[in-house]
Amino acid sequence: FEGTSIVDGKVVHNGSTVQQLPPIIGPDQLLSLGNPPYIDSDGYTFVLDASAMAAVDDMYKENTQLLRGFSVKLEDQADPLTYQFYVITSASYDAVLDRLSCSVDLSGPVPSNFVGSGAIMVSLVPHFLRVITNGVHDSFPTDSEIQVRFDVAKVDPNTGLPGTTLGWTFDANDLNGDQWDFIRMEIEFEIELDVTAARPGLDHLRMSYEF
Repeated sequence: FEGTSIVDGKVVHNGSTVQQLPPIIGPDQLLSLGNPPYIDSDGYTFVLDASAMAAVDDMYKENTQLLRGFSVKLEDQADPLTYQFYVITSASYDAVLDRLSCSVDLSGPVPSNFVGSGAIMVSLVPHFLRVITNGVHDSFPTDSEIQVRFDVAKVDPNTGLPGTTLGWTFDANDLNGDQWDFIRMEIEFEIELDVTAARPGLDHLRMSYEF
């Protein structure tokens, strides 16, 4: 499961920050209005060139609602530590121009306010799970851990309930070995006993599968 270790199921983080997944699009230099990638005239919609997307990611063109909760990232090319994520609330795809239009949270940061010392780069970043601590996305308390594991089962033809199970696994790829009828997951939080310590939570967790 992208974002977790297949060895122990723990959410991967670099110190106090969740490790970012590879972008679906970009990074590409932000351009002027009409030349993707650009910020549309409403100030909160990013228009991205989708022509370079990998074939495996075509599902995001076919069902743009899958992009909700992902982010558009602006980054200073001269200083990669200067960046900002903008959470996608809705998206649409133009098949003629092969472009994705991603509208971001109006209550979040204003895209046009982002300033860099170098070229501003744009990426479309997936978040299949999103850790949030004290209202800050991707913030991870250094003395905490989050572990995710999965199990699947076939239906019992006599009861309609889950029957034979695969057994718990940290590697979601293990679920691909057969046709299953049920899926379940378990999320375990290791937190500080100190009630005043920061405690991580999950804003969302999304798992894609085929029926």
